[in-house]
Amino acid sequence: LLALEERLAAERELLARLRSLTDAAGSGWSDVLGVVALTERLRHPEPWVRLRAALAAPDDAPLAELFDRLRDEPEPGVRETLTWAIVRQGPDALAPALALLDDPDAGVRFQMAHLLSKLADPGAVPALACRLSDADASVRAKAAFALGEIGGPDALVALVGALGSDDPLLADGVAQLLRGAGY
Repeated sequence: LLALEERLAAERELLARLRSLTDAAGSGWSDVLGVVALTERLRHPEPWVRLRAALAAPDDAPLAELFDRLRDEPEPGVRETLTWAIVRQGPDALAPALALLDDPDAGVRFQMAHLLSKLADPGAVPALACRLSDADASVRAKAAFALGEIGGPDALVALVGALGSDDPLLADGVAQLLRGAGY
């Protein structure tokens, strides 16, 4: 019974992926097949294959697939390339990144704060400001860094507020960010 349930779950996942790929490709089956091949390379066991696929991804891979791969990618170089591919997708990447900023996994929250620092969209400031009190110190630090990268009055207010943090590492990091920005 357990094997049957696992197989059904795998088949449902495949069906969902195929539906999203069909929606993403839109212009014909040859495009769908190309996207399927790309997404399979993004899941390949060899990091160098995933890296090359991520380099090809900005124009071809569905944004949801890039986010799925980024969440699970163990190799730092591939993660950074996936981040680059997502940033190249532009403003459409903001909403999924903000949603994942609330993920239970601190590593995912950290990666999303990193991604948001590269997107540099002021719309991310309120969510990043909330992450200044994250349970994980690395997420707090990355959120502060992202706010510094985005800049603007709202980011500045959030950063100045973090100067009084109970976390001395966060407060020191924010002070360094503000000094580096000339404040």
